[in-house]
This record gives sequence, C-alpha cells and structure tokens, in this order.
Amino acid sequence: MAFVILVLCFTFFSALKHAHIAAREFSCRNNIQGIGYALLNYESAAHHLPLAIETKEGAWWRSWRTHIYPRFIE
Repeated sequence: MAFVILVLCFTFFSALKHAHIAAREFSCRNNIQGIGYALLNYESAAHHLPLAIETKEGAWWRSWRTHIYPRFIE
C-alpha cells in the first residue's frame, strides 16, 4: 500500500514539475512577443527601427531597449 502511495506522489510531483516548466516557457514567449510588439509600435511611430548610438570613443551609448521602454510599459 505504501508503495502505491509513493508511486502516486512521485507521478504527481513529476507532472507538477513539467507544468511549472511549461508555464515558465509560456511566460518567456509572452515576454518576447511583447518586445516584438513594442518594436513594431516604435517602427510605426518613428518610421524606422531603433538604432544604438555610438559615442566618439566607440562605446555604445544607447540601445534599442532604451528607445522602446516607454512604449513597452504602456
């Protein structure tokens, strides 16, 4: 009897772990989709995709993330 309960618990926790992994993947896909929509919204408003700005020293000053952040929050 104890063996059956142990097998059932193991099966339940294994399924729970897989559900947690699937939920995390779904969340990541949603975040990536949101970034994609923010880029498309930026492009439709500014008529170009956001570019990074290079300083005189050759360092990147701003990236596309800083351009889309205000639109991404909306």
